[in-house]
Amino acid sequence: MNSRAADRIASPCIHVCRMNASTGLCDGCFRTIDEIAAWSSADAVQKRGILAEADVRKKTPREVRIGGRFEGTLARPSDSVKATATIVVAPKEQQQ
Repeated sequence: MNSRAADRIASPCIHVCRMNASTGLCDGCFRTIDEIAAWSSADAVQKRGILAEADVRKKTPREVRIGGRFEGTLARPSDSVKATATIVVAPKEQQQ
């Protein structure tokens, strides 16, 4: 197998490109800004390492703090990014 073919590992980007200031990770693909920037020049070994790190991050529970009022449903597919978040709503006395 030639090395060019091995370097054609698909990006984990799902077009939810939003860097989370709390985690330092993209909310869509769970990569750091440095990993995202390095992706196009990374070789296959480096890309597999980035994918492995992102996969661990994706499976790690996260806490999301929501200010103010929150309305919505959490009925999401099990592979959804939002399915892995824990919603924490501030007590009423803190929401004023």
